[in-house]
Formats: sequence, structure tokens, C-alpha cells
Amino acid sequence: MSWLIGVVAVALVVWAFAEAFVWPVVPDFALAAAAFLLPEGAVTFTIWTVVGSVVGGVTAITAYRHGFRWPLPTVTSKMKSTVASWLTVGPIGLFNQPLTAVPYKVFVVEGARRGFPRSAWAWWTALFRGTRMAMVTFLAVLGSRAIESAAPSNVVAARSVVLAIGLFLFVMGWRFAWSFWSDSPPSGNVEVETRTMQP
Repeated sequence: MSWLIGVVAVALVVWAFAEAFVWPVVPDFALAAAAFLLPEGAVTFTIWTVVGSVVGGVTAITAYRHGFRWPLPTVTSKMKSTVASWLTVGPIGLFNQPLTAVPYKVFVVEGARRGFPRSAWAWWTALFRGTRMAMVTFLAVLGSRAIESAAPSNVVAARSVVLAIGLFLFVMGWRFAWSFWSDSPPSGNVEVETRTMQP
């Protein structure tokens, strides 16, 4: 089982690192699933996910300052302007990231533009994002242990059902957050069809 925990930990590091650049899904989602299915590796998963996020953020800031640019999928102008206002107080403005659905990469790019020290960025990322990740892990392990106690003979099936429900709720939450942060309200089917027919 230890080898499986190691493989999952590596995957979480890569996921968290990539999220600082382009990956659109927060590592908390994968972290929660991993801790839920393998609660014995929860601490390892959390530590390495935080490490991946910190290293990814600092690396992305460094790359941006050296002139590298990359696409930012699922990022809107509303997100950019809001993050710009949040970071007027300095890197401590990262406090807002774990409380919202704004991608970490938006904060990273804005932090790079403002020339924030990488050491301070790493510290606040570890503190604020790490706190949220630790809370997510704690709740996942709590739920996993509760299932073990409630259905000891059907742990795998029960965990699979709960995980599927969690995935559904995550997608619904993401869609709601996207509707809030989008630059314009979503269009209805009729309006979309009319617009596409125009020359």
C-alpha cells in the first residue's frame, strides 16, 4: 500500500504544480478524493500537495518575470480585475484565494506583474492554501472513517457512492461559481441560435 500512497502523492504534486500555470481544476478536489479513498496517506498527500502548489507558484512567477507567457483557461477579465484590487495590499492578498473560486494562476500572474518577493509569495501560499487543503483533508478522512464504522462490510461500495455524489456537487458548485465570475450572463438557447445565424 505504501507504493500506492507514493504514486498518488507524486500525482498530487504534479497536479498542484500544473494548477499554478494552466490546469483549471484545484488540487483540493484530487486531494479530497485521495484522502477519502486512502485515509492512511492523508498527511503525506496534504504535505506534498502544498509543496506542489508553493513550488508551482514560485516557478510560474519566475517564468513570467523572464518573459514567458502561457494561456490561462477558464479565466475572465472580471477575475483579473478583482484579483488586481485584492493584491494592492501585497502578497497577503492571497488570503482571498482559498475563500473564492478564482484560480490560483490569476493571483500568480498578477503577483508576478507587481514584482512581489518570491519568498513572501511562497509563505502566504503555504499558509493560506495549505490551511484550506488541511481542512479539506480532515473532512475527507472524517467522512471515510465514518463510512468504515457505518458500513464495515461494504466500505468500497459506500465510498464509491459518496465519492460520486461529491463529484456531482463539485461540478455543480463549479458551474455556479463560473456563472458568477463570467464576464457576461449565460445566454439562453434561443439567443445563442439567433446570434450564430447572424453574418
